[in-house]
Amino acid sequence: FFFFFFFQAEDGIRDAQESRGLGDVYKRQYMNCWSGRMRLVEGSVELSIDATNEAFNQHVSAAAQKYLMRPNSTSWGIKQMKAIVYGRRFRMQRSAMEIQLRDNRTFLVNFSHDDGREVLARFRRANPAVVIEKGPPGRQLTRMRSTDRWKSRSASNFDYLMELNYIAGRSTQDITQYPVFPWIVADYTSEELDLQSEESFRDLSKPIGLCGSASRAEEVAGRYYDMEEMGDVPFHYFTHYSSAAVVLYYLLRLEPYTTMQILFQGGKFDHADRLFHSIAATWRGVTKNIQDVKELVPEFYYLPEAFMNHNMVSFGTKQDGSNIAHLSLPPWAKDCPFAFVYKMREALESEIVSAKLHNWIDLVF
Repeated sequence: FFFFFFFQAEDGIRDAQESRGLGDVYKRQYMNCWSGRMRLVEGSVELSIDATNEAFNQHVSAAAQKYLMRPNSTSWGIKQMKAIVYGRRFRMQRSAMEIQLRDNRTFLVNFSHDDGREVLARFRRANPAVVIEKGPPGRQLTRMRSTDRWKSRSASNFDYLMELNYIAGRSTQDITQYPVFPWIVADYTSEELDLQSEESFRDLSKPIGLCGSASRAEEVAGRYYDMEEMGDVPFHYFTHYSSAAVVLYYLLRLEPYTTMQILFQGGKFDHADRLFHSIAATWRGVTKNIQDVKELVPEFYYLPEAFMNHNMVSFGTKQDGSNIAHLSLPPWAKDCPFAFVYKMREALESEIVSAKLHNWIDLVF
């Protein structure tokens, strides 16, 4: 069989691709594939990585070659599999499956043609207790009773958004389809964040590309109609609210995303002034620049380390002479990433957001 394989390791996200047999594998690490072999042997799934890479990859510049690392072989017991979600997207085809293990590791595997169904059947025979998730996302949403639990406050806003991302096919195992979260807070300049004031929150009834001044919305709409009149295929925005570039922009300070950013930029970091250096500056960009419409990633609401340069990476010097290290936080965070994330999560779970979050969900999902 031929499939891609992705897994969450202790040092970050790695992935891979497999074929023939439960046979040849192509394992992808840092956005590139690496060939290997996967086998179901005596109750275990074994993944062996080839010494010579035979997988198809996009071109990697000579300067970035040294950042490509051969992944380690791995294995897991067939009884460790807790659930399999069949029909995940890979390269625009719904031919992949996501395997969840009881130790919380996740493997995203892509098959060519109909091989996935046969492998799914083998896994089911080997472990009848494994939960098989397949079918339209709407059916999964109903079966899991996600919306009912959210409406009754049995599930938090964060948990519900994670479930929607999961059901929609987004995964932390694929940065091109990474979970997307909304901007919530709109005040990154005050000494104190007032979560009782509507002024502190973003308008969740509008896409991020329409948040900001009224003139920005008029400019976006005007461009759409101008293109339509010229006979071109019209669109409102030049880019997407979530992409691999957006994920790497936000998670720059965490491995493996630090290394992935270097690979993404051809062997070096992007210009320092374009890196994620200030939350206030990024918010100004998404509310004033019509070419900047990126939403957030889940880490803004639970992972303070994403905004700390614990690895002491030299990201470069900005034009004003300042070096980029820890993220520049709003005054109300008191220079503490933990306080920043706590306030962001508090805002996400607030009554004001709970009453309006469904608007943003309808826009995105």
